[in-house]
Amino acid sequence: MPPLTGNCLNIVLQEDLTIRGGAQLWLMNCGTRLVAAGHKVTIILPSTSLLLEDLNDGQMTVETYNADEIAENPDAFKERFTSILKPAQVCVTLVRQQRGQFQNVNFIASCIADANLKTQLIAKTGTPDPTY
Repeated sequence: MPPLTGNCLNIVLQEDLTIRGGAQLWLMNCGTRLVAAGHKVTIILPSTSLLLEDLNDGQMTVETYNADEIAENPDAFKERFTSILKPAQVCVTLVRQQRGQFQNVNFIASCIADANLKTQLIAKTGTPDPTY
């Protein structure tokens, strides 16, 4: 993401589920509105996400990852995620249950903390679930 001027932000949105449900549509529509407001938005999704068809208009940068592989070995993806997060002022991620060794909020937080990034993490929840 190139540096922006003025009041524009570099924002990363992240979702780990592949479905096209209400929360996923909210995140995608949030990204669309942020772009319309002049912000640079990157969305990180599993490579099998059903949102990908809706994101081919080039407004947002789309980054994908293999959901099965990250569940087995999140550390193998840490450098890539960190490089995506590095220029971002904000990352909004939807809170999801742990899959294998991967829990998205903890993983994103560790990428930010371990690289000493200035990125602010916002973990968006739906209905609170204490098992998460």
